[in-house]
Amino acid sequence: MQFINTRPDQRAKPLSLFLRQHGVKVIDLPLLTLVEKPMTVAEQAGLQSIDRYQVVVLVSEAAVKYGLARLATLVKLTELSKKITWVAVGDKTANYFNQTWQQLTELPPPTIIFPDEKRAQNNEGLLNLPVIQSLGKGDYLQVWRGIGGRELLADTLAAKGVQVHLLNLYQRVLPSATTQAFAVWQQTQSHNQPIVVLISSLTAWQNWQQLTANTQMAASCYYLVLQSRIAEQMLLQQANLNITIIPDLMPATILQALTTHQ
Repeated sequence: MQFINTRPDQRAKPLSLFLRQHGVKVIDLPLLTLVEKPMTVAEQAGLQSIDRYQVVVLVSEAAVKYGLARLATLVKLTELSKKITWVAVGDKTANYFNQTWQQLTELPPPTIIFPDEKRAQNNEGLLNLPVIQSLGKGDYLQVWRGIGGRELLADTLAAKGVQVHLLNLYQRVLPSATTQAFAVWQQTQSHNQPIVVLISSLTAWQNWQQLTANTQMAASCYYLVLQSRIAEQMLLQQANLNITIIPDLMPATILQALTTHQ
């Protein structure tokens, strides 16, 4: 069996190391890299008027990196309203927010809320936070994200009458180095071994389809897919895929799922 780790470079390393230590043959083939996206006039206006929002949701470290840097050029961080509730998708994003804030100003960072349990650090976990559940008609929420991220969160809150404003701070693209590495790997790989591919987002799946467009690989591989929502979209785009849904991206979870393919 060969496992294709498709996570972005920095996020891939701990997983690949763990799996190799447990005897798994791993191919690192990142399907995404994050590139900063220029803000529209409306997005910049939304960021500049951040004090009108009850809640600001930070979906990733990249969102924090690009969002805080831009915010600091538009307003004084020391003068931001203390009424803003900052919410992060997980502890890593929250910690990165605290570190980045302290690099930009001497003022201590505001308190940031996030789902405590690792398995709940996703859309559903965010929606279950009391501060998010309490939002209703007339409330304002801003989401710092990459293009297309956290649609479920935004749609669910908008249906409750919350004014949800999305700031698209970065975009996900297929790295050119991956296209080259895939071509080389394809020439050397053994066709009698099962290939298991990690798919952690719909964008990753779309990039995998782009990468394998002129081959039979997309249909013949096994897939470990984060969350059923992504799996359903994959099956809509290509029927009869062999999919195992995983609840999170913890190395132990992925190793356990891989044992069924050995």
